[in-house]
Amino acid sequence: MAKEKMSVRLLHCRLSFDRKRCFIRYSAPSPIDLRRVATPLEREFKTTLDLWQIGSRDQAAITGGLGPCGRPICCSCWYRQFQSVNVKMAKEQEMSLNPISVDGCCGKLKCCIRFEYDQYREAAGNLPAHGEMVEGPTPTGAMARGIVISRDVMRGRITFQTRDGRFISAAAADVTPVHTPGTPKPSND
Repeated sequence: MAKEKMSVRLLHCRLSFDRKRCFIRYSAPSPIDLRRVATPLEREFKTTLDLWQIGSRDQAAITGGLGPCGRPICCSCWYRQFQSVNVKMAKEQEMSLNPISVDGCCGKLKCCIRFEYDQYREAAGNLPAHGEMVEGPTPTGAMARGIVISRDVMRGRITFQTRDGRFISAAAADVTPVHTPGTPKPSND
């Protein structure tokens, strides 16, 4: 029992108005059955205990904190429906898969990866894919051909490299894909 007490973290406790029920939310590193602890407490306080073990995302929502953007974490102020998030979504958003950049305060993938995913896919659909041959304006105003090496999807800009080694950044609206006969068009996946 002492081991169970040490590994349990009490997060939230609420008592009903008639004092007949006490609702307790706690977290623990593994599933723990606290009925042995609850029974003596129910007798002592003459109330019924409702014990809920919650996960790390719910724990972050209750305790709060600041996200990497400097604002309160979304799950503690407005984001209530936790939807599944996977690494594929982070890859499609061209994020670094470094755990420091993709993990949230709860230690799981950031929720913002999920709710920004659809907008990102829509914006990325209008840009040439990595490795695609494009033609676009140079800073001098001349046109040049090159291969797309990076995309800034949210700003609508791409960077392409010409055969002579120059790197040119241009708005995606000013760039046109060049398809040479016999070469398949690269996919955005």
